[in-house]
Amino acid sequence: MDLTIKGRSHGILSFFFHSASLDLQNVITMGNSIIGVSILAMPWCFAKVGVLLGTILLILGGWLTRQSCTLLLDASIANRCFSYEYLSLMICGKWAKLAVEICTIGFLLGVCVAFLVTMADLLPPVISRLLNVPESGTLRALTLTVIAIFIALPLSLVYKISNLSNLSAFSIAFYILLALKVFLDALANPQGPNSWYRDSQSWAPQNFLAVFPIFATGLSCQTQVFVMYESLSEPSPHRMKGIIADAVFMCILLYWSVGFFGYLAFSGTGVKGDILLNLTDTALSDVVKILYAVTAAISFPLCIFPCQRSVETLINKSGGIVSNKMEEESLFQSTAITVILVVITLVTSLLIPDIETILNLSGSTMGAFICFVLPAVIVMRTAIIQAKGPMTISTLFSVVIVLAVGIGMMLACLYQVSFVAILQPWLWQFSDTQGDFLVEETADTMD
Repeated sequence: MDLTIKGRSHGILSFFFHSASLDLQNVITMGNSIIGVSILAMPWCFAKVGVLLGTILLILGGWLTRQSCTLLLDASIANRCFSYEYLSLMICGKWAKLAVEICTIGFLLGVCVAFLVTMADLLPPVISRLLNVPESGTLRALTLTVIAIFIALPLSLVYKISNLSNLSAFSIAFYILLALKVFLDALANPQGPNSWYRDSQSWAPQNFLAVFPIFATGLSCQTQVFVMYESLSEPSPHRMKGIIADAVFMCILLYWSVGFFGYLAFSGTGVKGDILLNLTDTALSDVVKILYAVTAAISFPLCIFPCQRSVETLINKSGGIVSNKMEEESLFQSTAITVILVVITLVTSLLIPDIETILNLSGSTMGAFICFVLPAVIVMRTAIIQAKGPMTISTLFSVVIVLAVGIGMMLACLYQVSFVAILQPWLWQFSDTQGDFLVEETADTMD
């Protein structure tokens, strides 16, 4: 079995940039599916770990995504199966297929909820000022409902992901404008353009665990690979690898621009987890927030498509292993699944507006599993099952690194949730209680 990672020598930027055949429309669509709310957290991540370490982690996250997607595509070529769910079933069994379906649904619905919650935080204050109406919970709920039902849902019912290429171009254009906006804010920083160098560190590894999952999963597109592959007019693994490499490179540039210049602009006043909340209440800032809401609504269906596919394979009992493509589900079934997914996302965002812990948990567990752990396991199992010779050194290196990162993220998340979020506060409370008891006992003894 040949699992060699091909396509590496294509120019000076070949480490991330595959220039053999630049498919601009598909690159833009794939890039828009990669960029999510993580781009808004980039300045905060840079503030936490420093500019230098943040840049290294961002590049590492892009490399991991590219290698993981390449492993998936190489395994799909070797097994002649271009569906993540059925590839997992073929190589690892029913448990892997079920795990892919559950993790894809949980992870991407979490991303969709994050889109809606972010829009709910940004738009009601703008609408309140524009329409001169009081800001309230009712306005928040109405705003989310209108966006979900009248914008996100119709876009999610589009038949093929490639049909959203023009809208995706609008989204990428907005992210470029956002990078330009924070660049201008950095130049206008009243403390001077070099304030970040004076006031902060460039290397702060003590915050590594807090930000690395954002860098790693913020550039992930493993769940969209096969959906995008099927939408190509002339699908080929080599072409798909080029699209992924170009899209990841483009996203790294956008993430770094927003992260670095946002850090530069607001380091003196405190960088928030959502860079848009750092913007002052001006007409231009309101326009930026409205455009982001439109962009998030456009990106919404790019997460719904893989969820819909996973639900369909979850309820599909007709096999599908021998075919490169899944059997077409009825239009009614696909529409019903999409509507249910959008409604679930909307209800979740309305009932649980503060879900940062849940989203971090799903991203560091489900996201790490389907983006890094399972692709590496599939490649190793393929090499064992087909028994056509050992993996090449480059493939083995990629498998080991991708698998180690995935397992490490899951363990780090377990540590964060079990110790930092649960045990540590309990230990502090216990120590405070014990301290109060000792003080009272000492006082009684003195009396």
